[in-house]
Amino acid sequence: MRSIYQRVSTQEIEFDRENPRIKVAFEKYGEKLNAQRIRFALQTATEGSSSTSSYRSLKDSIRASGGISVPIVVVPKDGQLICIDGNTRLAVYNELHEEETPGDWTGVIPLYFWWLAKSDHCVKGVG
Repeated sequence: MRSIYQRVSTQEIEFDRENPRIKVAFEKYGEKLNAQRIRFALQTATEGSSSTSSYRSLKDSIRASGGISVPIVVVPKDGQLICIDGNTRLAVYNELHEEETPGDWTGVIPLYFWWLAKSDHCVKGVG
């Protein structure tokens, strides 16, 4: 199967609410869950963990390199693009854009799995 690479506005990509780190926040806040709360959930999920890079380290790395080297993965669902891998990278892009950090943080070139419906993705560790 063929993958498609095409620049997409980060505002057009939704976070995966089934991502374990986001799901906890969704269960807590329900429909009141917003981008700021999602970002907080992603930030705090890696705080104090020596086995994973912290949100801050990832953000610093993306800022320093001017972008991501590993594309996020999106799938279509109900007319939306859902990020099934790279939610933290997506949150970093959104935050850098909101902070008006020099650079282009308005879009990414994700790996678009057009053939994979959201309900079909069951790859462990994706999200």
